[in-house]
Amino acid sequence: MAHLHITDDLRCVLIVLSGKGGVGKTTLALALANLLELNECSFQVVQVDDQTRLATSLGREIEAVSLNHLRSARRDPTILTKSFQPIYSGIERVASGHGALIIDVGATQQNALIEYFGLVDLDEDLCELGVRVITLIPTLAEPESINQTLRVLGQLHQTLPSARPIVVLNERDQDFEELHPQSDAGKLWTGQFQPRLINIPTVKMPAIEAGSWLAFERQHCSFLSVIGFDVPT
Repeated sequence: MAHLHITDDLRCVLIVLSGKGGVGKTTLALALANLLELNECSFQVVQVDDQTRLATSLGREIEAVSLNHLRSARRDPTILTKSFQPIYSGIERVASGHGALIIDVGATQQNALIEYFGLVDLDEDLCELGVRVITLIPTLAEPESINQTLRVLGQLHQTLPSARPIVVLNERDQDFEELHPQSDAGKLWTGQFQPRLINIPTVKMPAIEAGSWLAFERQHCSFLSVIGFDVPT
């Protein structure tokens, strides 16, 4: 991913999020981890999700935010800050020169995380610490996914304005450029999404057939390990 400018002393937070499930968030987080590993960059991972798929594919334990605590946050806002303490601790480690931080956020946990950003004025702390944030938002060529991405972009602009968003166009179902102009998705693409992306970099995510990666995932495979497989000829 040319937009990331991977170096050995990468000091940034990479947040993968979307308000819709099944758009490729965990797959993208795995690709980022493999990219950092390939470039011999140290990194840590925090997962805000009730799935363990990322840990399975990486073949190592990763730090997770307690979802049980998050369910109680509406009754006690202080619980929200306690729940996301692993993220703040990870950011402090990045600021101390301990590599990058990947945060994989589940669709149903996204709003709580964004609320946390605003609650603790995280943007101000990030600027003071000298830590840059890149948010990666995978999106499918369908109306619900596009609408969710537009919504997330607006929320992040309000709560984390210093972050640099990158929209990841997942071509699993269809190429965005091939959307029928009269379809609901096509109207959103030309009428709202493309104009919103004028100053936001995009990355195309090659189509990976839905469910095709599960067999590798069950065997604790990452993309790097699959690439290294010996293929009978």
